[in-house]
Amino acid sequence: MTASDVEKTAAQSSSPQGKSDGASPSKTDGSDKRKEAMNHFVAGKRHLVVKDLDSAVTSLALACELLSAEYGETAYECADAYYYYGKALLEMARAESCVFGNALDGESTEEETTEDEGEGEAEGEGEAESPEAEKEPEEEKGEKEKGDSDKEASTAEGEKDTETKDTEMKDEESVGDNEAEEKEVEDKKEQEAEDEEDPSNLQLAWEMLELAKVGYSHKLEGASDEDKKVVEVKICETLLSLGEVSLESESYEQAVLD
Repeated sequence: MTASDVEKTAAQSSSPQGKSDGASPSKTDGSDKRKEAMNHFVAGKRHLVVKDLDSAVTSLALACELLSAEYGETAYECADAYYYYGKALLEMARAESCVFGNALDGESTEEETTEDEGEGEAEGEGEAESPEAEKEPEEEKGEKEKGDSDKEASTAEGEKDTETKDTEMKDEESVGDNEAEEKEVEDKKEQEAEDEEDPSNLQLAWEMLELAKVGYSHKLEGASDEDKKVVEVKICETLLSLGEVSLESESYEQAVLD
């Protein structure tokens, strides 16, 4: 190998082409993540349109996670994914509240029908007994009058026994009520602890929409007039969705502000 060949080899190794080949894997990794995030984002929007809420929430959550890891949590590139993720969570919270309300309505109607059936049976028994009472012979009435005195004495003793039983039953009921109240307090504490650890869909929807609003607001700072109009429309849509979340959670003052 001649000296000129050595110089050519050294020049090729130090050329920009050689350096770009070494840096290409990191760039391809970033582009792959962005493509994956956009695929999840498009799929989530499609699921939301067809009301497949579980799939929409799953896809949009993955898109938000990938985009925030790539661009940062409050970046404008993440705002659209946050917005649609918040919308999907809001729709899921509404669906869950509707299912819960329908279940309560079904229980109330079943109780009303059972009460009506019980009243109808009681009226039927009363009507069936009345003709038999009218046909009762006079001899049996006389025997009943003789036995009334004996029944009064036994009734007095029975009343005393029932009074003692009633007092015992009341004591047992009071003990049971206290235990039930203690159990309710414990259940409430456990539920509050679970709510703190696992936020509701409404809470998550509010957080995602707030992040979307922050991302859109960052874009307004250095945007042109045309871009500002587009971003302002997105901010208005986000505020309307935040108002809907506040209405669902019965935070009416915050809904008015939004």
